[in-house]
Amino acid sequence: MFSVLARSDRNEKDFLGDPIIYRTRDSWGEILVIDRKMKRVLAFDPIYEQSCLNLNEPHIPAHEYTRIMLLVLAFVHPKHVTLLGLGGGCLLHSLHYLMPQCTISAIELRKKVHEVALNFFLMPTHPNIHIVISDAQKALVQFDAQSTQIIFADMYQAHGMNPFQIQKKFILQCARILDDNGWLVVNYHQLPEHNSRFIQCLQRYFSELFATLSYSGNYILFARKKQGSPLSKYQTNVLDLENQLNIKLLMLFKRITRVYSNPY
Repeated sequence: MFSVLARSDRNEKDFLGDPIIYRTRDSWGEILVIDRKMKRVLAFDPIYEQSCLNLNEPHIPAHEYTRIMLLVLAFVHPKHVTLLGLGGGCLLHSLHYLMPQCTISAIELRKKVHEVALNFFLMPTHPNIHIVISDAQKALVQFDAQSTQIIFADMYQAHGMNPFQIQKKFILQCARILDDNGWLVVNYHQLPEHNSRFIQCLQRYFSELFATLSYSGNYILFARKKQGSPLSKYQTNVLDLENQLNIKLLMLFKRITRVYSNPY
């Protein structure tokens, strides 16, 4: 366990007037921890939230786009999932709560972000939770083929999305390590054009693509390796997730639309 981190000046506040309780820096820039009533925020600048944790119910994702990403659990019951980008560990919280026996491998570029998640965001520790401090582009090469069932990609810095998330080598590595029933779930600020080379590459390695727009303007892309049942067949599973988390998910699920389906 890391030693307790030093607190920020108690009078330091963000642009909303909320207290910045911790501030640090590494070679990629600043890392801020901000308290907003009963929510704790990870940020890389005083304006935009990278992660948001409900301190009373840390297993319930505060951001709508994170709730949308969790909907993939209606389609598959994984034994192993991979997170690209840890942030404050909010998605990891939910996954471990819903599937305590599932092995979770999280790749995080910044060691200090992992330290902050442990010290300020109640991040769970467990023998089946593995954190790798590395560039995802390098780390994925080390994963065995067909070794995971879901990949969640949410790699952002203060300046925007990690460009690796929209490159051909990203698709190739994800397709390689996902098993035949696997799903890729990616958070994008803007969905790639339908006729872009990126989408065309996805279509070569994944049988079906789905997407939905979150309230914050983020697009969540779901890519399924093997064709399955129509989305309407999974509504009962969504209701089960609603009951486990005690939040509304069915309306989010109904906003998911098909982008592509392999005709063969």
